[in-house]
Amino acid sequence: MSLFVKMGFDILFIHKVFFRNFITFLIITIRIIKSGESIRPLSPENLKYLILRSLIGLGGIMLFFYSIGNLSLTDSSILNRLSPFFVIIAASVLLHEKLSVSNILLIITAFIGAVFIIKPEFNLSVLPALSGILSAVFAGITCTIVRFLKGKASPDKIIFYFSGISVLLLLVPALLMFKQYSFYNWMLLFLIGLFATGGQYYLTVGFQTYKAGAVSLVTYSEILFSFLLGLLFFSEYPDIYSIAGGVLIIISAAVFYLKK
Repeated sequence: MSLFVKMGFDILFIHKVFFRNFITFLIITIRIIKSGESIRPLSPENLKYLILRSLIGLGGIMLFFYSIGNLSLTDSSILNRLSPFFVIIAASVLLHEKLSVSNILLIITAFIGAVFIIKPEFNLSVLPALSGILSAVFAGITCTIVRFLKGKASPDKIIFYFSGISVLLLLVPALLMFKQYSFYNWMLLFLIGLFATGGQYYLTVGFQTYKAGAVSLVTYSEILFSFLLGLLFFSEYPDIYSIAGGVLIIISAAVFYLKK
């Protein structure tokens, strides 16, 4: 998905985000109709969290897409992979899970790694990197809400509400800013939505059906794929600081999940 977002350099940002959710909404609606599952939440409390997850998730995607467009695929991927550390923080606040001293030290180490990647210069040039970190914050909160909804809402229902609410919020601005694209760009928009749907669905299923720690650790393979795709399609070579930062973040994540 990140690759196709970056390849569509002349596609408007709002259309990338809209079609990422619109294609998802179409696919998940067909799945729900075929399964006969009701889209109604079991309680007003569940509905509140489904809406909250949708709004925060949409904000996270917009921030992530912005960082992809302005950073290398590897750097944007690494910063987004800070999300599990924000899951730890969010779980301690929202789910009242204990935050141990060792977890605090791992979080600090991961953020030192993020500083290596950002290479802060205290000007507007750091905005894409900060957007990447904020996207990780939002992703961490949404993952925590998904964990809270386990057994209360199916993965299909969670994705249905997320994509549906996103489409409703983005429809008017997407139409007002409509422009005619080439067939190539229309294909990119379709592929953004298609691969986003697959990624989101299997990630949601993973968090709801298996140990969250193991699932989160496996998602770090995204960094490898992003590096290879960035190298192949854009000749992107991460500098020594980005490599060092990425190593610190990956080691911190590995230590956290392996010690659980």
